[in-house]
Order: sequence, then C-alpha cells, then structure tokens
Amino acid sequence: KLKLAWNGIDQEACKCLADSLVHNRSIAKIDLSRNKINDIAGILLAYALRRNQLLRGLKVNGNALGRNGAQALLRHMRLRGGDLRKIDMHDCNIDAGGSMTFDPNNPNGKYELDLSIPLDRAIASELWELSLREQGENWRGETLDGRPFDCPEDPDNPWIIPTKGYLQLRYFSTPVPPSEDDIMEEEDFSLMIDQIKSRGKDKERKDVILSAAKENYFSADQVKDVITTVDAASDRVEVASGVFSRVVDLENKNGFLKSLKEHEQKAVARNLGQLFFLQSKISNRTLQA
Repeated sequence: KLKLAWNGIDQEACKCLADSLVHNRSIAKIDLSRNKINDIAGILLAYALRRNQLLRGLKVNGNALGRNGAQALLRHMRLRGGDLRKIDMHDCNIDAGGSMTFDPNNPNGKYELDLSIPLDRAIASELWELSLREQGENWRGETLDGRPFDCPEDPDNPWIIPTKGYLQLRYFSTPVPPSEDDIMEEEDFSLMIDQIKSRGKDKERKDVILSAAKENYFSADQVKDVITTVDAASDRVEVASGVFSRVVDLENKNGFLKSLKEHEQKAVARNLGQLFFLQSKISNRTLQA
C-alpha cells in the first residue's frame, strides 16, 4: 500500500505517477487524498488504471477532480476479470466542469493529439474505449503522423497507444440504444449506494448520483432506492429529473416517480418538459403491447 495523502501532488507530479502506475507490479492500493489533483490529472490516472490490472484500491478524497475526472475514474472501476476496484472520491467537486476541453459526454469534434504528451494519450484512450461502446464508425479520417491509420476495434485486445506520434481524427458519437442488459449490475449498484450514503450532505449525495447517471443505466426499482438516499425536496427533484432518461425498463419508468410527493412529481414534469410526456406515452404503449 502506498500512502501519498497531503503531499501537494499536482497535475505535473500526477503525470509521472500515472506513468509509473502503468508499469506497476507491486502496489495494490494507493491513497492520494487531499492533494492538488484536478480533472486533467484524473484523466491521466484513469489511463493508468486501464493499463494496470493489479491496483485494487484508490483513494482520491478531497481533490478537485470535477465531473470529467471523476467519470473517467469510474469507467475503470471494473477489472477485466469482473472484480471491482474500490475507488473513494469524497469531496471531489464532481458537480463542477473542469479546465480541459475534452468532454466524454459530448465527444464530437476534431482532435489533434500529440501522443508524446500524457494527457493527449489519455484522451486517445478515452476516445478508443468510447468507440467500442458505440455503434458504427466513430473515428473518421484518422491519421498517424500524416498517414492513414485504422484504429483497432477488438475489445479483447486493448490498443497499446504509442508514446510518440501525431494522431488526428474526427469523432462522431453514435450511442447504442440501451437495453435491459445495460442496467447497472446489482453488485456495482450496491457499491454506488454505499458511496452515496457515505456522503453526509444531500448536495454531495446528489452530485454522486448525477455523476454516476452520466455513465450508467438503471432499472426503475434502482432509481427508487437512489431517491430514498436524498431528503431535501429540491435535491430529490433534481435527482429524479437527472436520472429519468437513464431508466431502461420503460414499462416501469413512471413507477419510481410515485416514490415522490405530488408536488415533487409536478416539479420533475416541469423540469423535463416534453421529454416527460413523451416517455409517459411510450411507457403506456409498451404496457398495452
């Protein structure tokens, strides 16, 4: 176990640390709490986690990871063998944006990446993994050092990103419509609930939920359980509104809303506008089919 809490580790130091973790063969747990790790450093750590299958526990409490840094780490919580890493992220400002231009929730655009730079290499890794989860041809016109380049597409044979070269591409996002197979597994969901409950304030709990909803799909029953972890009416409304489009089982989608009080339900309907009523019609058609 490596303890590096309260060491003033910043973005530059994190580059070196991430590079060393890629080649780590002995450290199973690392504590990086209360440092100066921002969203960019979080992306770098996430890249190291993808390459490192030995590390089982990571603490980054009290770092300004922001939304993008936190989401990048959460994407690498599950090891290839199916086991889960334990990642602690208390007080990480995950409701905030960040200092970097790459947004995994809106990745469309042109990229010019210098693969000798750790951050650019990490972004290339994020784009590659994202393309595996989406349908169709997402990378367009990609070149490496000015020559045509076909990005590997085999998820069982991870792309080893070169440490030098100039990668250019356009990314077009084509998300796959979710199915019941995409619903968060119960083991992962229990771990998420534990993370939520470990937060003392409603705002912190809400931020964890909304961040997780960016990356995961839920069943209506799971959303009921999530809503019960938040007490304040305004936060319950924001949570219900934020996860509404991430509920997969359409026939039960409105069921979790019944766990809200009547005025909270009306507030959710106002927040969602046409989406609320469109999904309600879809749910009714599904029941009648």
